[in-house]
Amino acid sequence: MLRASSEIAEKEGSKIKVDINKLGPIKVLGKGLVTHPFNLHANLITEKAKEKIDRYCHEVKLHGISFNSPPLLRFCCFSLSAKSHLLIITYHHIILDGWSISLLIQEFLLRYRNNQIISTSFSYIDYINYYERLDHSLAKSYWKSTLPKDFSVEEPIQLPQLGMSNGKNYPYEQYVCTLPKSIVKNLSNIAARLKVTLSTLFQAAWAIILHFYIQHDDIVYGTTASGRHINLPDIEKAVGVFINTFPVILKIRSNTTIEELILLLHQQITGSIPFSYYPLDKIMRKKDIGEGFFKTLLVYENYPAEIKENNQLSIEISRSFDPTHYPITIIIYPRKKFKLCIQYEKSMYTKLQMTTMLSSFIEALKHTYTSNEKNINTRLSRDAWTHGIQLLDEPKEIHHHRCLLP
Repeated sequence: MLRASSEIAEKEGSKIKVDINKLGPIKVLGKGLVTHPFNLHANLITEKAKEKIDRYCHEVKLHGISFNSPPLLRFCCFSLSAKSHLLIITYHHIILDGWSISLLIQEFLLRYRNNQIISTSFSYIDYINYYERLDHSLAKSYWKSTLPKDFSVEEPIQLPQLGMSNGKNYPYEQYVCTLPKSIVKNLSNIAARLKVTLSTLFQAAWAIILHFYIQHDDIVYGTTASGRHINLPDIEKAVGVFINTFPVILKIRSNTTIEELILLLHQQITGSIPFSYYPLDKIMRKKDIGEGFFKTLLVYENYPAEIKENNQLSIEISRSFDPTHYPITIIIYPRKKFKLCIQYEKSMYTKLQMTTMLSSFIEALKHTYTSNEKNINTRLSRDAWTHGIQLLDEPKEIHHHRCLLP
């Protein structure tokens, strides 16, 4: 395990000295950002193991990883028994994205077993050259055309907040719940009928939440694209940072139905992905509304997660924590068990608010297949969205869906 982690850390980290210019971190320049990437805690007493693991995780979250303080990729193994181990992987976001993590784990297993490596013809230099050859004028024209003519907002698009800080130790927290199989099945059915992706339905549910809480027809939030759609050999096997954030800009009229919203989102996001590489600050500058104009992000982690196992080794990914700089981030993990995660800034929102928000989000998902032909405003006013109102009223209980800290 020590050998496997060290080899990967040296391979991935040694090439990540980055030049920051107007286009962002795009040029690989040199070596030397990996030192001593592996720590081992062996022979832990069972009752003390959790305490030690929790303390380690707390320290990692509290201090993070500085770009100027290598290693940028770290492995820490807690030996719980002769046959059970917990491996914690910590990394700087400038060297890996979510898609890369599954590739990293797969290569770790290959190296752990027999020193095999994942074969790929991908070159990061080819990616940089591809990016620089793109016709940026097309992206500029596209983003200029996405803003509705009558779009009008006067302040950043964010959810109501209390401003109650309890983030003394770490500014961000997250809660996770499992989406019931019955909901996933119904979502899959309506996605197939409308010929859209599951991701689009989650986008629609979040747009409904924002529309209701903000009480404004003009909605802006952020979402992400993997950046792996471009035509370069083996880019789907490449470890690095390719993910991009881009805005979703909607005009939700009073007579908009949920089905119309779903189809509108499908059209807009499908059209935006080819131009998602364009820097976010330039996109928002074109809109004259500023990069910080939206305060929520929705991420659909639709990357390969298959982990090939053998009879000698079984792997279970128990949890992850990858905070963004947005006050609220919704993350969807579409695995065998669909997981919904809400991350939030503790100085702005409370645990009760966010667990209730997660429950409201699930209710909005249900509306995409139970009420998709009905008017959004009519539906909201009729059932009052008790769970949504609770967000503002500081509820004492959380109903319907129990949301747990992972």
